[in-house]
Amino acid sequence: MHATGMEGEGIKGIIEDARLEDLSHFESCIERIFQLGGSLPNDAQAFIKMSGCEFLQLPKNPTDIKAILEKCLKAEQGAIVNWDKVCKMTLGKDPATYDIAKDILMEEIEHESWFLELLYGRPSGHMRRKFSGERPHTQKHSRALG
Repeated sequence: MHATGMEGEGIKGIIEDARLEDLSHFESCIERIFQLGGSLPNDAQAFIKMSGCEFLQLPKNPTDIKAILEKCLKAEQGAIVNWDKVCKMTLGKDPATYDIAKDILMEEIEHESWFLELLYGRPSGHMRRKFSGERPHTQKHSRALG
């Protein structure tokens, strides 16, 4: 919503792809959490603190495209660290959880490369998804988006 103007319009689709796929990541792992006897915290702030990542908020100037992209990049990098930990923790021990974590990690790495490309002109190999929220790696784990 805050990616406005000519520059902002060009990146809205990429931010939306990442946002919808991140929603799919939550949906992909929630069933497994309950299968393993886990639960989610009732307090959203406690849930955010558990993640080890900061809550993604708008920059002081909510239409500063570069600052928005920097925050998106930081969020993706935090997710990569966390999903890599889950992969290492479950490899060879819990194949079902590892499969979910591996697929989420692959998409988070793609998201990071998209934001690196936008911020620093680094090639990312980003190709637009066929549709927003396509989630090529995690669609088998999450049914809610189609």
